[in-house]
Amino acid sequence: AALSPRTGLDAVVLGGGGFGTTLAHLLAENDRRVLLWVRREDAAQEILRDHRNERYLPGHELSPRLRATTDLASAVAQAPVILVAVPSASIRPSAARSSTWPPTMPTAPAPAASSTQLTAAVRGGWLRRAPRPRRACVA
Repeated sequence: AALSPRTGLDAVVLGGGGFGTTLAHLLAENDRRVLLWVRREDAAQEILRDHRNERYLPGHELSPRLRATTDLASAVAQAPVILVAVPSASIRPSAARSSTWPPTMPTAPAPAASSTQLTAAVRGGWLRRAPRPRRACVA
């Protein structure tokens, strides 16, 4: 989904699974201007149009204030706070496929942006330290 210029954004949540979507929804319900980055265009459109994410949260209506996009570069460029909410099991495989984690962002985060990695579903063997984020992504 194309992202129109937006000012006054409170946070960007990276990860449109159940955890990231729930977090973004709760922020929006608590009067925060939040943008949810998802990988799939159809998921972004479903969130924008129907206020739902049936793949990960079937039957749950999302806040109509929640915005979604597939444009990672634009999302992080305007984010004062970046919350990375991806499954713990995907951190190491993603890092193995790429020399960087989080994903390389063609545009730097907003000046003075802060970033936090959130993890759910920690399983045996995953308690080792996750790969370090690139300093340029954390700023």
